[in-house]
Amino acid sequence: MDKKLIKDVWLWSQLSFAFLYTLSILRIFIKIPILSNLPCFSLCLLLSISYIMTMSKKILTSEITSIVSETNFYCLIVLLSFPSKILLLPFYVSSIFNLVDFVVTNKRQYHKYFFYETCKNIIIKRDIFIFSVYLLDVVGIFVASVGMLFRISNVMTVIGYCGVIRQEYLRSEKMKIIISDFFKLLDSKVDKMPEIVKQWYVYSRDSKVKEIKTE
Repeated sequence: MDKKLIKDVWLWSQLSFAFLYTLSILRIFIKIPILSNLPCFSLCLLLSISYIMTMSKKILTSEITSIVSETNFYCLIVLLSFPSKILLLPFYVSSIFNLVDFVVTNKRQYHKYFFYETCKNIIIKRDIFIFSVYLLDVVGIFVASVGMLFRISNVMTVIGYCGVIRQEYLRSEKMKIIISDFFKLLDSKVDKMPEIVKQWYVYSRDSKVKEIKTE
């Protein structure tokens, strides 16, 4: 597949997702007549295209082992489980950062535009974006797990999030710190919960930590 085509498809799918998700956020505060009832699955499909483009070389060469070890593969599982919009928030933050990084990386093409300097200033704060995405991923898995109890999320979303967090846990000290601090916070609060909630939390915590740490 042509590299330029892959790059263009990736760029426009990321841009479309970021634009439409921004609209959905703005609709919370102001009335926007256009795309007022945009279904969530359309956002998921748009972003799925960009992840498929990212993995296209490995997909075309059937590098299965390499594919399943990629964070993008598990992101794709989450997206194709068609979660609620709130669970797409970490993908939105990641998409914004990816677009900013793309602009800065392609300086020759974009340096003449007014937004280039802004993108350069944002990229300096790379660690903040990465930390935000990791934190939202960790929160997301618990939101998805609780959502299963009320039948508003499904098991594939949880499995996908587990895969995303596991891959980042194996590669990033930041993710290890976030997970450790997050469980410490929950451990300090769970004693005040009803016994059934406490038992569910302990079971979920132990099983998810074991799954994340398993290589």
